[in-house]
Amino acid sequence: MQGVSRLVIHIGTHKTATTRLQKLFRRNRDLLERHGLIFPQIGVEDGQHALVGVWNGLVLPEPGFDARAAWAGLAARHAQGGQTVFLSSEEFSRMNARRVDMAELAALTAPFGEVRLICTLRNQASFLQSVYQQISGSRPPADWDAFFARMIEIRMADGLTLDYNRFYSHLLTGFPRRAITLISYDHAIREPGGLIGAWLRVLGLPLRPADLVPVHDDEANISPEPLATLAACRLTRPAPPPRALVQLAGQALEQCFGPGRPSSLLTRAELARMEAVFGPMNAALSHRVDLLQPGFAVGPMLGVEAETDTPGTAAGTGPGTAAGTGRSPLVFREDLTAGFWIEISRRLEGLAA
Repeated sequence: MQGVSRLVIHIGTHKTATTRLQKLFRRNRDLLERHGLIFPQIGVEDGQHALVGVWNGLVLPEPGFDARAAWAGLAARHAQGGQTVFLSSEEFSRMNARRVDMAELAALTAPFGEVRLICTLRNQASFLQSVYQQISGSRPPADWDAFFARMIEIRMADGLTLDYNRFYSHLLTGFPRRAITLISYDHAIREPGGLIGAWLRVLGLPLRPADLVPVHDDEANISPEPLATLAACRLTRPAPPPRALVQLAGQALEQCFGPGRPSSLLTRAELARMEAVFGPMNAALSHRVDLLQPGFAVGPMLGVEAETDTPGTAAGTGPGTAAGTGRSPLVFREDLTAGFWIEISRRLEGLAA
């Protein structure tokens, strides 16, 4: 007798390579099933977003879709059989008025022998600017200064929480601590196999990322260089900027600051403010999970400890500078000079000619 199955639910968060993971697992569904992992098709999306329709109704495959019936059908098909069922949707992590009722989620998943929630957390500075970029690509972008001030006030951005302690407490309303595993996005991307390798290890699969049919960058929801987005938004506000303009702004950034130079929407003062607000919160979260996940920590703000111009030099003196990495320093928002805007104008003039 095979016995009951376990259920692993990837609950996000947004902007932590969720699209790539879902596309990858859908593309490799047969291979994963041969290794005992079921990645069921629910609706038409790569992930199982439709199941979150019990609470928010944001991604329903068709009018009248019954999400509770879909949960019951999932249990009827897979709760027995001794397999691992894997679900993935970042919509589980929304913390607005239509958030998931974790106690009800626990009840819906009770037929499975074991239920685990896996959540990837990204440092709040990188997360915030990636959320802003996502918004800017689909609707009129918010004024950055107002967007940032509101986030500091309520610790939320577009219905997504940046207070990971609050989110962890929300998970505990339905699930015990032992059922929750946190992954640091910023640390996992630097480990062998990157984030996908980390997920394969968490799921206990004897596979390497190279064993899977890949998802290429142009298929994943990857944000462009942050300052390119901001510059394009300022040129087209209140309308969202076209992709071609964002690409042109990215070329102007490279011309002015050098190729491959990372950038940030934040100023140095805003980054310091985020470190002051969220650093203690992140430390408190590390303390809360230490017994079950010793050493867990959310990554440093903007994903870098510090950066200097040349390898082996001493550490910088302010946010966005780190010792001995050999990476070019971050370009912050206040580093955009008149020369940058002139370069964009030249490129726009060249397109119009």
